[in-house]
Amino acid sequence: MTTADPAAGERISVDEAADRWGRIAYAFERAFELTAGWIPTVPETLGKVALGHMLYLDALAVDAVHDRLAGLLRPHEAGGDERPHAAYVAFTNEAVDLRDSADRAAALRAWHADIRSAVHTYLDRTDHGWDEPSLRTARTVLGLLDDIDTRLASWRPAAKSPGAAVAALLGLLERSGGCARPGTAGQDAVERRRPAPVRTPLRQPDLTVLPADAFPGGFRPEPGERMRYQLHTIAFTVEICAVEVCSQVIVRHPDIPWECKRDLARQVDDEARHFELLARRVAELGGHMGDYPIHHGIWDYFTLGASPLEELCIQQVIQEGHGLDADVIFADLCRKDGDRVTARLFDFIGADEVGHVRIGTTWMRHFAGGDDDQVLRVFEDCYRRLEEHAFGSRFVVQEKERLLAGMTRAQVTRARQTVLDTMARALRKTPGGATGTVTRGTSGPDGSD
Repeated sequence: MTTADPAAGERISVDEAADRWGRIAYAFERAFELTAGWIPTVPETLGKVALGHMLYLDALAVDAVHDRLAGLLRPHEAGGDERPHAAYVAFTNEAVDLRDSADRAAALRAWHADIRSAVHTYLDRTDHGWDEPSLRTARTVLGLLDDIDTRLASWRPAAKSPGAAVAALLGLLERSGGCARPGTAGQDAVERRRPAPVRTPLRQPDLTVLPADAFPGGFRPEPGERMRYQLHTIAFTVEICAVEVCSQVIVRHPDIPWECKRDLARQVDDEARHFELLARRVAELGGHMGDYPIHHGIWDYFTLGASPLEELCIQQVIQEGHGLDADVIFADLCRKDGDRVTARLFDFIGADEVGHVRIGTTWMRHFAGGDDDQVLRVFEDCYRRLEEHAFGSRFVVQEKERLLAGMTRAQVTRARQTVLDTMARALRKTPGGATGTVTRGTSGPDGSD
């Protein structure tokens, strides 16, 4: 039995507990928004990967705090008096304008350190018996903050000190009192500023980036480096692009349900991990990331969507669907060639892709209001739009995995038609009908359809 604290009168009330956790939730939500916006505009590949992991860690923290708010009779949708001080909101708004990678990394370190301080302050003020569920929430949040620190440490922007812009920003954070400081009675609401959508993702300057329709230029891999080249191509043209695309859906549509944002953040985390695994395998085979040219055709196709429904259809259902086909086939080919390590890697990637397609099928139905006929119409329209821009796939459609991902048989049939059309175009273009070797993605490494 917990003994009553004689200083209980000085401990925080249920309402104050909800207010404090609400301000912590706000800080994590704003970090989530900023991170999603920065992923395509950070040129360093390792920066994209670190931010991709951090996006999901912030999302998990938001969920943990929201759960506690519900237990304190303050569902996060209900709002309340937990609005942070206007000066802290101004700090989060000013952070949107940071452009330099070193400045952004420094800002995120300070941002999450301030949240950590707010959690410890909360623990110092609450009764650990009355408020035991908050202790569990705090342990979860502090563990996630440890993981965020680890990810930030893995991102090493250009070796230079943060600049004047972030110094001014951190001064603003200090003067604001941080996320723990409550708003004042009657303070004017400060509108959130959010990162703007971007047209083209950035790449670090030592990478050779080609237009997708010109890829890979005059480069042809030697027989002994073909596997390294294929894995390198997948890592950059599929996984990094998927990290950017999924985060950009969050930025383009800030009013989509939180649960959709969290699902997309989970996929971003998966795709960042896929890149790391592929980079490790390339290194094991004697290669280096950056050895070969790359493109961002998957991003280009994504931009053909004009709504959450269309963007999820293009990326999560169509492009991820054909990527799923390729993963299954590629794993089988590696096994037949005796490369069990790469085969098992793609078994795990393929399993993740089923979940990614399921994100698309689930949320397409949501945004279509449960109208399966509308889902199919959008699906067909998006396929038509993509094919007008030379989209195609040569990989046999994997019906079992696609059905597990929530696709309908009509959608599977339409995907098969795309493969047949792609193969027919390739046969018409290639002397003698040979189709060549292809890697996972929407086209072969030679850029053909």
